Amino acid sequence: MRIRALGSITPHRTSPQLRAVCDTVMGDDGVGLYVPKELVPIYKNEVIPVADILTPNAYEAGQLTGIDIHTKEDAVKALAELHSISGMSVSAHAWLRPGAKTVVITSAVLDEDRDHIYLFASNKADSQQFYVPIPLLKVRTQ
Repeated sequence: MRIRALGSITPHRTSPQLRAVCDTVMGDDGVGLYVPKELVPIYKNEVIPVADILTPNAYEAGQLTGIDIHTKEDAVKALAELHSISGMSVSAHAWLRPGAKTVVITSAVLDEDRDHIYLFASNKADSQQFYVPIPLLKVRTQ
């Protein structure tokens, strides 16, 4: 499986300037998973631990952490959990990059504010967190 191969290659990076970005692309609210559910633990245990930057949407963050994002507090908990994912089968070189240093959760619609879609971001090195509310456009569908 190609995703498993990515997880095994990435820890062997030799350049400290090289960054690994993981956009999980597993599913979305209202749709559910659009990959086999067996891929979720592969992402969690093999790919995410070697990523420097992680960009799940709110649904994917929930699948990976078990935290459904309904509030800002939920998002902060999910950010912390995503930073802490260290995996089970990472190579000896993984200590150089123990989990994602930057996490960005996209497409979060909060119970308290259905008129905006939120982006939440966190930097592990300095514990900075921020969010950006983006007006949710009302589009007409057929």
